[in-house]
Amino acid sequence: KETEYTYSELSAQKFEVPVGEYTIKAAIGEPSNVGWNAVAYEGEANVTVYSSKDNVAEVICTVSNAKITVDMDPLFANYFSSYQVLVYPEGRESEGLVYSSERSTLDGEGFFPVGSKAMWRLSLVNADGQSYETAGFLENLEKGKHYPLSFRMTEIPSDDTGSAAVKIIVDNSLNKKEYEATLDFGETGEVVVDSDLDLGSIQFMPEQAPELS
Repeated sequence: KETEYTYSELSAQKFEVPVGEYTIKAAIGEPSNVGWNAVAYEGEANVTVYSSKDNVAEVICTVSNAKITVDMDPLFANYFSSYQVLVYPEGRESEGLVYSSERSTLDGEGFFPVGSKAMWRLSLVNADGQSYETAGFLENLEKGKHYPLSFRMTEIPSDDTGSAAVKIIVDNSLNKKEYEATLDFGETGEVVVDSDLDLGSIQFMPEQAPELS
């Protein structure tokens, strides 16, 4: 026998079911949605229904989607008049979230469906009005995981080249893994990895190199 209830409407309602073993599943929110602060939870527990005897089941719900946040180096404000990061599940760009200081969403907590590939695109406009863009993705988001995207300025020993560093931290609660790469905005547009760490599933897709600035 299977029954579905909306707890906020029916929490005081009692019902009878045949004696036997049951599974109770509880869910809050919609884990397939993309949204700000749209955290979703789910959990389940087994319970035995006895004849003429009460029993209590406790269902512990855990986060069932993934959180992505963005942290921008304060130095970006010194060199760029505009900067933002668009994050969206692959194939769902129109539903993406824009992390932007201009929209007051830079500190937002975005939630995304698990199992999806999260695409991100960093867009920059410097004081001279020149635009720069670079993109990448996070493969196979896992439920209950927090993925902070951290963008940092770095200095390269060259008089000709400007650059930005991207630092992606996968926060696994008890096991933190850090990945670092340098994005070179030089003429080749090639990504220079300045770390011996295995980047694993995190990949960068440089667009056509912009004019040197």
